[in-house]
Amino acid sequence: MALPAARYIASVTPSVLKSHLASTRRPLHIGESLTSHWAARSKWQLSDGLAAIRAVGEDKEVEIEVGKRGRGYLDPEFQRINMGLGAYPLRRA
Repeated sequence: MALPAARYIASVTPSVLKSHLASTRRPLHIGESLTSHWAARSKWQLSDGLAAIRAVGEDKEVEIEVGKRGRGYLDPEFQRINMGLGAYPLRRA
């Protein structure tokens, strides 16, 4: 079963979100303007090896979601696994 393409909107209001959820089962991709103020957008940098995250501790247990890109929780291959933060590759190849 193919997943429907996501609808993209640059910004969202409660009424737009409510309308989307009531009228369709398509995923909704919300623009970056809604997250531009999040501290993580500036503190978590690949260029420094994500030092702000690693400062939490390499042995800190984190939950990782594993699945095919663009698929979701309903995919039969989707998994949640726990591992130490130090074992998770925080840099993209």
